Amino acid sequence: MSNTVLAMPSSDDDPSVFDLERFLPHQLSIVTNRVSATLERMYSRRYGINVTGWRILAVLGMRAPLSSRALSDEVAMDAVAISRAIEQLVRLGLVSRRSDPKDRRRHSLRLSAKGQKVHDEIVPVARGIERAVLDALAPEDREALVRIMKTLAERSTVILSDERDWREFLD
Repeated sequence: MSNTVLAMPSSDDDPSVFDLERFLPHQLSIVTNRVSATLERMYSRRYGINVTGWRILAVLGMRAPLSSRALSDEVAMDAVAISRAIEQLVRLGLVSRRSDPKDRRRHSLRLSAKGQKVHDEIVPVARGIERAVLDALAPEDREALVRIMKTLAERSTVILSDERDWREFLD
């Protein structure tokens, strides 16, 4: 991406112009993809897990026990992808799955001892990458970004539910 500012109308000025460099989801995905790819080079080689597997470990490391459905909601990813990743993590011995005694169809997921160890080895690398990326911002901008991202995450949960029809967003 160039730092050159072009004399083009922004999408705010003209709704027919789609400026990808000003499109928030695109910018967020660039950062996310770069961070994820860097982390994945480490954990895929060492532990045989992918991005989805790491996200599951991260969430379970913070919020276990969870059902598959709650986990899927937490990471905002496709339930099928989550289910496949859970199966892989169980096979690798990183996640334990226990049946609910009241309802055998429901399962509770948590990190195994091995999964906790892997989690604890990846977290410092993830935090180091985050620090390196955020070092470009002044401390007050970092704090503002955290507040803004929390607000956007909460808002997206409310307005971008699976039940909402995409056509509602057309002007």
